Amino acid sequence: MKKGIETKERIVQKALDLFHEKGYNLTSMNDIVDLTGVKKGNLYFHYNSKEELAIEVLKEALREYDAFIASRMSGTTPLERLISMINAIAAYHIENCNGRGCIFGNMALESKENGSALSEFVKSVFAKWESNISNLLKKSINTGELPELDSTERYARVIISQIEGAVMLSRVYSGYEFLMESVGTIITSLERKKEEACNADKR
Repeated sequence: MKKGIETKERIVQKALDLFHEKGYNLTSMNDIVDLTGVKKGNLYFHYNSKEELAIEVLKEALREYDAFIASRMSGTTPLERLISMINAIAAYHIENCNGRGCIFGNMALESKENGSALSEFVKSVFAKWESNISNLLKKSINTGELPELDSTERYARVIISQIEGAVMLSRVYSGYEFLMESVGTIITSLERKKEEACNADKR
């Protein structure tokens, strides 16, 4: 591996930890220089601004997140895969985030400037999550596992909001009981809807 690529990877990994721990606004490029040992000139050679670096950090965080979720998803039906996805999301936060909250959610709160490259990237992450969950809901309806929903997109946003809110509470109270409680509520709701669909088929 070329030295330049190694340097970029080291910067991104160290900056990921720093942004996750301190937040975007409280992290300076000098902090990243101090943590990585990279000279400031080299840092700016690879990344023109803190925002540009933050986007690369979020891309790396998303790759790690997606790989974890994919490795934990299972099931032979769309609903089983959706439930396993929800459990995997909780496991990701418990096993990897060390009580620091969701880096994407944290960054969403800090990237207030609408239309900025950073805020638009954060929006794209949440849009992707909404699409993934909505698609599994639609497939679950098509297979008869779930009854018709007014809007799978709206239901997906509710799921994301519940999880993100629970992750925030888990950070505030330094424990994951809120996250597990929320995930349990979401899954129970899906299972009840599955019963509704099953009972409707029997009529």
